[in-house]
Amino acid sequence: IVSKEMEALEENYFPPGQKEFMARILTENLLLMVRLMAERVTAGDAFYPVRWEASFGPGKELNALTVQLDREGKEIILTGQIDRVDLADGNGKTYFRVIDYKSSDKDLDLDEIYYGLKLQLLVYMAVIEKNHLGEGELSPAGMFYLSAKDLMIQANTDVTDEEIQKEMIKESRMKGFVIGEESKELYPQDIKWKHLSQFDHDVLMKYLEASIKSIGEEICGGNDEIAPYVRGGRSGCDFCPYRPVCGYDAQFMAKERELTTLKHSDAMAKILEKTGYGKNRKKPTEEGGEH
Repeated sequence: IVSKEMEALEENYFPPGQKEFMARILTENLLLMVRLMAERVTAGDAFYPVRWEASFGPGKELNALTVQLDREGKEIILTGQIDRVDLADGNGKTYFRVIDYKSSDKDLDLDEIYYGLKLQLLVYMAVIEKNHLGEGELSPAGMFYLSAKDLMIQANTDVTDEEIQKEMIKESRMKGFVIGEESKELYPQDIKWKHLSQFDHDVLMKYLEASIKSIGEEICGGNDEIAPYVRGGRSGCDFCPYRPVCGYDAQFMAKERELTTLKHSDAMAKILEKTGYGKNRKKPTEEGGEH
């Protein structure tokens, strides 16, 4: 697979020798990922992949995610590609989870969703829930990042191959959220997973739609303010490819939005408030009450 893809690249794409080096590294990483997938199955992971690089949008394999704006005739149409979709069968249901591969070690915290910094996995969840994949009704069971970086295992003493393998599995663990109570048994039980209830999932889906709508209204309203965020010592400018275009310089412009790192419970409380749910986690009725 790697050889075929590398051959498709033009010869001048890489400096001399780098193409062969990259092919070797990618091959080793691919073999490692396959081996670790097999190890997860052995450890009790009930999921199996059914889609890779699943594109969504007009004319694509999956329908786009569309959100109507308040402006007449205006809508946001989200397109993209989901790296992997897995299914699992249990309790008379079919469950799904979405996985996004990353070249770095990424996790997902609820306050990042609240601030609108990481909506990607929620978008993928919404796309699958609206498309069903031809599998009938699907129940959400998880959303994760999976690092595809080179694994380096540190040890102070001599270790066995078995110990190295265990550490590699630990380091390559998917990071994100298991969703729902019933789906917990579909995952390896020797790992402590972060968890969202089905109710939490429903609230986040509503929050996602409201967030996309708000962003769309800002775009249509002509808001092009340069106001990067700072959260936990990191800035939105750190790895932004558009810095040469916007010309922002923190030393002279000082317009960063300071985002406080929130605990999981505090972030969820703010999301509940934003979506119209009360602190008692009850859904508001159409008349504005709760049930």
